[in-house]
Amino acid sequence: MLDVYSKFLDKFEKIVGWIAVILMFLGFAVIFAQTIARYFFHTGAAWMEEVGRYAIIYLSFLCAPLAIRRGKHMAIDVFESRFAPLPRTLLHILFDILLVWFFGIMTWSGIVYSLKNIQNVSVGIGVSMAYIYISCSLGFLLMILFQLESFGKNIAALKEIVHRKGGEF
Repeated sequence: MLDVYSKFLDKFEKIVGWIAVILMFLGFAVIFAQTIARYFFHTGAAWMEEVGRYAIIYLSFLCAPLAIRRGKHMAIDVFESRFAPLPRTLLHILFDILLVWFFGIMTWSGIVYSLKNIQNVSVGIGVSMAYIYISCSLGFLLMILFQLESFGKNIAALKEIVHRKGGEF
């Protein structure tokens, strides 16, 4: 079952990655065009700055979950490396549970904040700010999906350790 979920997340990760590439290109292109317009033609458009900013906001909240899945976030493993495999795996499971809990709170908080700001409209492009603020919830929801995979892998590792070594500390 974990293999099926991991394969689904592999395909999903590719889609999110391509969306991130498009957003990065869009953000770069619009900000570059805004810079050229401002400095060479002494003009600019408020919508260009907003589109660039919002593309980078979405990019940030889409790339953070990808980094979580790949294990690319900073981690301090000074203490972790001193543990035997069983307590280390139990520690990973504890962290998985705490992270899913935190990501759930952040997802919910983002939804609440988005709904509170649904009437607010951006000046330049005229869209509801809820569409911008929901990027936080979307990012943390993706983090939950990827962290659940880590949880499943750590549970499988725990079963293997207990089966292989009889649960020695």
